[in-house]
Amino acid sequence: MAGADPSFTEVHLVRTLFLLGRKRQGRKKLVKLLGVGEGSVRTIIKRLSGDGLISSSMRGHELTGAGQERLKGLLNRFSGPVGVETDVVDGSKALLVVYGAAGRLGSGVNERDTAVKAGATGALVMYYSGGELVFPSTGGELDAFKDSLQVPEADEGDVIVLSFACDLQRACDGAVAIALRLTS
Repeated sequence: MAGADPSFTEVHLVRTLFLLGRKRQGRKKLVKLLGVGEGSVRTIIKRLSGDGLISSSMRGHELTGAGQERLKGLLNRFSGPVGVETDVVDGSKALLVVYGAAGRLGSGVNERDTAVKAGATGALVMYYSGGELVFPSTGGELDAFKDSLQVPEADEGDVIVLSFACDLQRACDGAVAIALRLTS
């Protein structure tokens, strides 16, 4: 007899790699940081461990050499999500940069829908063109917006994702889901 469907997605696997790339974490801390249940975190750990990406000890879980290589591959495609403070939108916000993905960006609506499916309330997606930050649907410049966002270093063709939700975990889920969509 099969158990319940897992309550985590590829987004949570990727976020776990980012979290463990920063420092060793215990299972209970991962529950809090990922915003999923303990059973889901146990399954995430089992899957990543089975893939040889993490190792576990009494001190917590950490990336193996293979896990560090996988994380490095992800970081070549997009930055890890970071919480940001801005009054552009309400709620908790997470921001990340998807490198060179402007050509794969639609109107921004599908990307927003991807964030919502991942648990976020919504997302704003912008990209750099001609040294300016623009919305994909209008092509309008957003320089004042950029200043209030504290956008990290980004280059021509990079996509800036600002996901927002009721909590930081879901905002990060939305941002990572968009990054995975744009880089798959």
